[in-house]
Amino acid sequence: FSSSQLTPAVVFGMQPLLPIMVPPSIIELEPIATVAQSDHVPSEFLCSVCKELCPELLVHHNEASAFCSSCLRDWMRLHSTCPICSSHATMTDFVLVPRIVLSLRDNVKVLCQFKDRGCKAITTYGERLSHFQSCGFAPVLCNHTGCKEVINRSQLDAHKKTCPCAPITCPHCLLSLHRSELESHLLKCPEARAC
Repeated sequence: FSSSQLTPAVVFGMQPLLPIMVPPSIIELEPIATVAQSDHVPSEFLCSVCKELCPELLVHHNEASAFCSSCLRDWMRLHSTCPICSSHATMTDFVLVPRIVLSLRDNVKVLCQFKDRGCKAITTYGERLSHFQSCGFAPVLCNHTGCKEVINRSQLDAHKKTCPCAPITCPHCLLSLHRSELESHLLKCPEARAC
């Protein structure tokens, strides 16, 4: 969006991130960014409210403080002032920071948001979406009916080979059932007894 396209309706309706196209089994998460400890981040790249790197930053025309759209929307729902200088403000008083600032921000090194699940990747802020979409440590749900197992993306194929909810066919009567039901089914399967 250019600043001429930025209206209160656009800001209030704007998603903080572009939609991420992932298979339905992927748990829906928004990519977040944690700055790598060795990287100094200029305050101009951080939201003045949440102190985080944000996908888009808005500035009040009277000052240099920047805000992510979600923090600003939350603030403006309750107040009609700038969160920093307290001067009267509406959403139309805030504009997107220049693209050059966002380009510089995109070079900040960040940790993968799945670091707590084992990922050790460090990418730039600008590359975080690409890594997010392919990270083997992203939590996924098994897509077998009845299975609620949350596993790392890289472990999904191995899980499906042993998932108790995996569909399986009785080799004798050809009945379709869950893997966990096969053993008890074989004990009473009329076709299995005939063998």
